Amino acid sequence: MGRNAIAVKTDITSYDSICEMKKALEANFGMPDILIVNAVISYPFMSLLEQPPEDYYSQFESCVMQMVYLAKAFVPNMKEQNYGRIVAMNTEASMA
Repeated sequence: MGRNAIAVKTDITSYDSICEMKKALEANFGMPDILIVNAVISYPFMSLLEQPPEDYYSQFESCVMQMVYLAKAFVPNMKEQNYGRIVAMNTEASMA
């Protein structure tokens, strides 16, 4: 179809890993204008009383901190080019 793509394994809870992804994107395509964020760490659903506290920390890292890291990595370039968007859909709470 005349499209180019690459796969970049990235730990969304690691700023360093996100910066490595940014380097790979820049080297292959230049800087993106739009980021679509839909990565999240999932865990088995259970009641609040049964859920281990570690699951909440991982959710915070994968839902909140990933957005902080992505903004820090990509927004400066978006500001420099006077355009950019981040569209985030980072929850597994919607289930069919």
